[in-house]
Amino acid sequence: MDKSKLSELLINAGLGEYKAAILEYAKPCIRLHASLVEDGKTLSLGASRIGGLPDLPPDVGWPVRNGRPCEFIAQINLKDVAAFDEQQLLPREGVLLFFFDGGFYQDADISLYQSGRETIIFYDGDLSLLERAADFPVLLDPFQHYKLCVIQFERDWMLPNSWNAAFRTLEERVFQFTERQNRDVMPYRDTMLSPVENYRRLTKDCIPKADSDKHHLFGYAEPVIQDDPAYSFPNDEGEEAEMLGNDWVLLLQISCDDVTGMLWGDTSSLYYSIRKQDLIARRFENAVCEMQFS
Repeated sequence: MDKSKLSELLINAGLGEYKAAILEYAKPCIRLHASLVEDGKTLSLGASRIGGLPDLPPDVGWPVRNGRPCEFIAQINLKDVAAFDEQQLLPREGVLLFFFDGGFYQDADISLYQSGRETIIFYDGDLSLLERAADFPVLLDPFQHYKLCVIQFERDWMLPNSWNAAFRTLEERVFQFTERQNRDVMPYRDTMLSPVENYRRLTKDCIPKADSDKHHLFGYAEPVIQDDPAYSFPNDEGEEAEMLGNDWVLLLQISCDDVTGMLWGDTSSLYYSIRKQDLIARRFENAVCEMQFS
């Protein structure tokens, strides 16, 4: 989807008069489509992948957190996404490796929020010096070994849905009234919907139905539960999440997927995010990962 398609959808939903203001909240994203690599075949060193074994930088071991080896989630070759990165937020070269401590539920004090170098590794050196892990760590259970998948990248645009933190600001600034206030001022008949409700329905319909289609870089989170993962992110200023503006950037969402074999809980997603200033400064060790599952 591009901005012209979003514009068309807004007009068809009866939101033409709000179109220009709503489109200011649109964000580009990069969809990741995973396809299983046939048995016996491998990907080249440094190639983008979901699952399989990582290509680790020189002198960097498999990340360990709380005494447990982390699950390898994905590896993104930044050359592969450079042409899709409309905001030019990512480095043009190098690799990003994403890990997650999937054994968190073994801890007495359960925390789904993770941060630190063991969450994301950034390497911008000579890719020929990468070293592919020989095998999965012994302490990783077989169900934490994810299937090797090649990635196809695709441009897309997203609007905040009613679960996103940004929706509250959009609702106040674009529609001027909350749904309840709107009905007090101009009661809508049962057969009519307020502009806010039309927007809610439109953005709900735009969310991919299959979890395997929800993998993406940038854009907005597509929450598993009715709560934006951004509400869990640290905020030293004590402001509410919806007032943080562009401070936090959703770096990657990875959802449960039968193709990759990833599943945490019954339905689940991982959300890797980073403050914009850390992204610009390439301080990926300051990224955080939030998990949602039902």
